[in-house]
Amino acid sequence: MIILNNIHVHFHHGTPLAKHVLRGIHLKINQGEFITIIGGNGAGKSTLMNVLAGEAFPSQGDIYFNQQNITRWSACKRSCKIARLFQDPMQGTFAHLTIEENLSLAVKRGKQRGLQRHINPQLRQNFKSLLAPLKLQLEKRLHHKVGTLSGGQRQALSLIMATLQQTELLLLDEHTAALDPKTAQNIMLLSQQIIQERQMTALMITHSLSQALHFGDRTLVLSEGNIVEDLYGSRRAQMQPEVLMKYFV
Repeated sequence: MIILNNIHVHFHHGTPLAKHVLRGIHLKINQGEFITIIGGNGAGKSTLMNVLAGEAFPSQGDIYFNQQNITRWSACKRSCKIARLFQDPMQGTFAHLTIEENLSLAVKRGKQRGLQRHINPQLRQNFKSLLAPLKLQLEKRLHHKVGTLSGGQRQALSLIMATLQQTELLLLDEHTAALDPKTAQNIMLLSQQIIQERQMTALMITHSLSQALHFGDRTLVLSEGNIVEDLYGSRRAQMQPEVLMKYFV
């Protein structure tokens, strides 16, 4: 279980630019939950994800992973527990490296990495087995530079890389926002399949109300740094997107 206890985040505290971004967030995330997060611009969605990833530290409050306090752990130290996929397909991969070199680095996530990227035949076959179900022919292009791939192909590869190692929490940060509708739907279906098959715990930020209510099993609505709706079960199943539009005004 992951617990956020009374999380506050202040930016530029004590200055004319002071902003109270998160205002006492209390959240329990159960093992295997897939939670979608929506809210208007400035609601605190990205800050919440940054706090979980260790890219920002709370001004007040604590974060627990299975009863272990990780509040002051760096992003690097948390990488053994947390994987993150970003909106920009370019951000999760190295364009100048090949597909198999990118995957080889992902294998070492959360571990000390050496300069050598030795890839043996067994590892290469494992990569092919991981890529083949994507039906993007990437398993036949292991020696191709990632910079030659389309946005959808790169995001699919980023998803495989983010989930290659066992992780306690997968953060999906608007990871389909930069894709065309068809590709976005394919990436969402792939994300859901991986999360369900591996019984992963996942949080996903999205600006799509239909995505937020269709995927996962719980939806949080953020507004002005607060969780104003926590939807699950029958109430979530019956919720209409237009009802939530008031939080985007």
